Parts: sequence; C-alpha cells; structure tokens
Amino acid sequence: MEDLKAYKVKVSSALNITLNKNTTVFSPPPPLGGAVLLFILKILEGKLLRESVLQEGETYHRIAEALKYGNVLKPEMKDPDFSETKATVGIMLSDTTAERVRSQIDARGDHPLDHYNFWKLTQNHDYESKGTSHISVLAADGSAVSATSTINYPCLENLGLLRLLVLHEECTAERNESVCPNAHIGGIILSAFALGERPPSAMVPSILISKSGDMLVIGGAGGGWIISATAMAIVNKLWFGYDLERAISSPIMHTNKDSILFEKHFSEDVRNSLLKRGHKEQKVEFAMNVVQGVSKEGKCISAYSDKRKLGKSAGY
Repeated sequence: MEDLKAYKVKVSSALNITLNKNTTVFSPPPPLGGAVLLFILKILEGKLLRESVLQEGETYHRIAEALKYGNVLKPEMKDPDFSETKATVGIMLSDTTAERVRSQIDARGDHPLDHYNFWKLTQNHDYESKGTSHISVLAADGSAVSATSTINYPCLENLGLLRLLVLHEECTAERNESVCPNAHIGGIILSAFALGERPPSAMVPSILISKSGDMLVIGGAGGGWIISATAMAIVNKLWFGYDLERAISSPIMHTNKDSILFEKHFSEDVRNSLLKRGHKEQKVEFAMNVVQGVSKEGKCISAYSDKRKLGKSAGY
C-alpha cells in the first residue's frame, strides 16, 4: 500500500521522426517501445520501400529484415532514469544508423542472430505480455488520443492481487531471480529491476500527422506482437495505400529473434519466398494480434477496430 501511495505518473515528451519529408510520427519514449517502432519505419523509409519495381517477396523480405533489426532491441528500452537508453535511442533514430542498417540488408534471410545486433547490445532476455487493450480516438475539435493500457493475469492469488503487465516484464531481465515468483517461465530467468525503475513494454500508441493535416491515430495489443503489427499496419496504410480496414486486418508476420512467425492466412507465396531466402519459421498455435486506428484524410474519417479480438469502432 505504501508503494501504491508513493507512485507518481511520469509525463514525457513523445519521440518523433518525419517520413517521406511529409508525415511526422509521434510515439512514446522508453520504457515503452516507440523508439523500436520508429527505428523500423526509418529503416524502411528509404530505398527499401521506394524503389519503383519490387517483387512482393522482395518487399516482404526487406520488411522482415527491418523487423528483426528492430525487435531485437525491445529489451533495451529501459527506464532512462536507470540506464543509458536515451543515448541508445539517439543512435537508433539517427540517419547514419538507418543508412548503415539499410546497407546491411541483402538478399539473404539466413543471417545469424548477431548480424542484427549490430552494436552488440545484450539480448539475453525476452518478454511476453497479455491482457492488453488499445483505443484510438479522434475528437470533433481535431484533438487525438492514442492510448494503450494493460493488466496481465492473476498473481499472488492468496493476496487478492493482479499483477500488472509491466510488473511481469520487470521480472524478465537477468538480475536477481529471488525477488520474483514463478522464476522460470518458458525457460526465461525472471528477476527484478531497481526500486522505482519502470520496466520495458512493447506498447506503441502512435499518432501520424501529415503537412496537409491528414492524421492516423493507431496502436495495438497483443504482447510481443504489438510493434510488428503496428509497424505493418502503418506500412500498409502509408506506403501500400491500403484503406484503413485492409491495412489493419491484413495478416502479418512477426520476428522473434532470428525467426519469423506467420499469422494464419498470411500469403503462402510470400511465406515460401521468404523461406527460400533462408528465413527460419517459428510455428505458433496461437498469436493474438490486435490493432485499432482512426484515420482522417481531408474531410473523410475512417475508424477500424481489429476483428481478431471482436473489436468494434464507434462514432457520431
């Protein structure tokens, strides 16, 4: 109870980058995953998605490689007050880094894991998350909110408590496993961060605004799939020209370290093309990917809430 009473909400400025010299993307700083999302989009912005003629398999190979480079950095999105994360983010979002990563993306999909860990950041830890919900809102006055909230699953039932998702994630770096219950989950050693440290999360509530005033308010749920799903929805809308429903509902792929997880109904032609390039496939029986968004293009407003989790959109 003393901990809960002493807790204070910390307000931070959003990170932002400009894509195509036209659209500014705002996303949350560490310990949330906005820097990873922006890093992926920045890699893809240049020649990787702009070349005039690209085969579908080649396009998705480049997307897969960008996801690998980005997702391997998720555990590094630590509380800036307890780490050097601010410097890491500065490197990630620099033009020099984006160009360096682009130059390393070739036709192969069978690179070892350390190929994607190009500045040798640690990646001994991983985390999953459950019970997350996202909402995107666009108001009549033009203001917008993209908000992700989460609660994990019952923990310490004898105390009648629920463990917040981020408190579960707090236990997934290799530090001191004695602090956390259920210390070994899925082969992961669980441990605790420093007192007061805010643990990393994959949440990426984001807002995109163009120079003309068009807007995309977007974000997602789905644990470790959040960043991949949100990134692919943005790519679908921004670069592929899909309408909002198709951009969000299209099957996605997610990278887990050096493997690809293909959502059910993902294109078999693209999947086979990627596997021929040497990409490894990780089979999953169940993967919940949920994105919700609102877009404004001129006077036209569209809203779509992912039906994978029986979501609905509403307006007036």
